[in-house]
Amino acid sequence: MHKIKYTREWTRRYFLEQVSKGVIATGVLAPLWDVVGRHGEALAAYPEELRSIEAYTKGRVKVGSELNESNVDILKDVMDPALYKQVKTEGRIARIGETTNDMNELLPKDYLEATARNQGQATFDPKKNVITKDGKPWIGGNPFPSPKTPEEVLISNALSWGRHDVSFYPIDTFVTDAQGRQLYRYKFVFVEYQTVARVTIDPKPYLPGYTDKLRYQPTFGLYPVEQQGV
Repeated sequence: MHKIKYTREWTRRYFLEQVSKGVIATGVLAPLWDVVGRHGEALAAYPEELRSIEAYTKGRVKVGSELNESNVDILKDVMDPALYKQVKTEGRIARIGETTNDMNELLPKDYLEATARNQGQATFDPKKNVITKDGKPWIGGNPFPSPKTPEEVLISNALSWGRHDVSFYPIDTFVTDAQGRQLYRYKFVFVEYQTVARVTIDPKPYLPGYTDKLRYQPTFGLYPVEQQGV
């Protein structure tokens, strides 16, 4: 018999305890980013029993299972409220996939390397902008990979949405009524161009003359015709 040390109930209690202390837990057995720096993947930060959705749910949900309104309550404790509501009340359906443990498949390699390289160098200025400890604009990567405050959690998303120096998003979106009939359709391009915290494209980490800015975000309308070029 294999005695499970880290049960579903233990996991939930552990994370609730960390949150009550104002700590955002990023690992169980060790800080997540310390593990990633040594191994390049996240598995070693978690006990064996927490790496399997089947073990966590005692076989009620497995890889390949359909997640829908009939079984979503099983995973409610580990889902964000918005996703839970969409599945429970709005008919959203999802398929349970294999866990991705290789961090290079989750984030750009240069961004990950900059995060590890620049750990401990970030702080906030009086306006809550991220700067280095010598007062310069941020130099790249996640400034707070093991966050302890809401501001530290938020800022990594605010600094770079795409985690690339340059991101180019062609977007085709449409709106339907309750019967599925298309009412509106829009096509546009959204671009992110970092001027600081650059980790891939020279010059880096800053674009000379633009260190007072974070990025440029041009958006170009393509469709409908009357909005083309806007």
